[in-house]
Amino acid sequence: MTIIEGSQRQDFSKVVDDELEIVNSKTLISRAIEETGISTEYYVKKNFNYIDVYPNNPFNIVLPKSFIDTLSRKVEIILKPKGNAYSALLRYDKSKEKYIINEWGQGINTMLGEIIINKTGNFDAKKQRSYKITITPLDAQSADLQKEIHAVAASRRTNAVTISTSSTNTSKAKQLLNSLVELYNNDAENDKNDIADNSRLFLEERIALVANEVDSIEKELENFRIANKVNNVDMETDNFLKRQSTYDRLVSNTQIQIGQTQNIIEAVKDDKNKYKPIPLVQLNAMSDKEYSETNENSINVLIKDYNALLIDYHTANADHRSTLEQQISLQRNNVLTSLESLKQGLEISLNDLNNKILEINKKLAYLPAQERNYLEIKRQQEAKSKLYIYLLQKYEESSLAVASSLPQAKTLDKAYASQTPVSPNRPIALALALILGLCIPVAVLYIIDLLNDSK
Repeated sequence: MTIIEGSQRQDFSKVVDDELEIVNSKTLISRAIEETGISTEYYVKKNFNYIDVYPNNPFNIVLPKSFIDTLSRKVEIILKPKGNAYSALLRYDKSKEKYIINEWGQGINTMLGEIIINKTGNFDAKKQRSYKITITPLDAQSADLQKEIHAVAASRRTNAVTISTSSTNTSKAKQLLNSLVELYNNDAENDKNDIADNSRLFLEERIALVANEVDSIEKELENFRIANKVNNVDMETDNFLKRQSTYDRLVSNTQIQIGQTQNIIEAVKDDKNKYKPIPLVQLNAMSDKEYSETNENSINVLIKDYNALLIDYHTANADHRSTLEQQISLQRNNVLTSLESLKQGLEISLNDLNNKILEINKKLAYLPAQERNYLEIKRQQEAKSKLYIYLLQKYEESSLAVASSLPQAKTLDKAYASQTPVSPNRPIALALALILGLCIPVAVLYIIDLLNDSK
């Protein structure tokens, strides 16, 4: 049983249903089969039946890649003792071939290519036993297991999920289910890390760009001071900075938001990022809540839906991908439209703020031209410095998210075997035996009576 971490924004039952589809997907089951190595099964004959002995396999069969690639049906190899050697009967489709194995580990040329059967430490040479080896194509076995593995929500009120299957070999079933959950967690963690890594790469590029801009402005400020012999800003300039502090803060924050939005728009429009996650817009940390909260939430909802579609696209089969590509393209356009609208709104706000600053500047026209130029360069420096610090902070947060990434699902109980056998049903078997025990003698007596000519 596992608990799946669901998104607070999405409908709870839909989250669980989507994750159940992934857990029971053919792709994930195929990988679990390869991980556990159960595509090749080994049986030992006891009495009249062949018993699956996984994980205590007596042999390890080595198959060439050409053998696996050309396999379209199940292959069955029957090994029977024959003196000091073993006879091998290979069945494939309607064809049969017989071989004599005098020594384990030697190549056997078959209709499907050369195979090598090595004995393991579980092989008991003292006991003359018959063995059966079956090799099933991966697609066929994963399709069969997809029908046998049941992943269901434990309850509508919780996000607990129960994964079960029925098998005559409990060790194999437990190993398969444990591997399935582990692969599911690994895939989910890799998806999260991919999103975080893309965000970090995006931030690294912007940090390098902004760092160059900050360095350029600082050099411009230094050259201005040298050329105009401005070493300290006088008292009037200090008072001016204090009165303009409110508008300066709003201007710099709005510029940061515009720069951030433009960067994301450019990244989304770039075709090489077509199937890469889009980083979320961060406005609340950089501006007044009354303006940015609604915009951030609405745009981030679209971005999260877009990123969720990308995860579905990378895990979907080829038939389903064409449908997802249309949805991704439509959602991508919706994100671009919202980002462009946000940028236009920010630019309007920036123009309003600049107009207010111009009004103050007109009143302070008596300040020397050098000081006004100095303040202009100073404002640019502060805006770029704040943007640089903000990007560094987001980069550290992204790195921390990767380091503290939690599994998508928490395992409450490892796979375990039920104490009550699923099959055969003992009461039904006893009832059928009783009915047959009564009916067969009656039928025999009736037939004998019909065939009696002495009457």
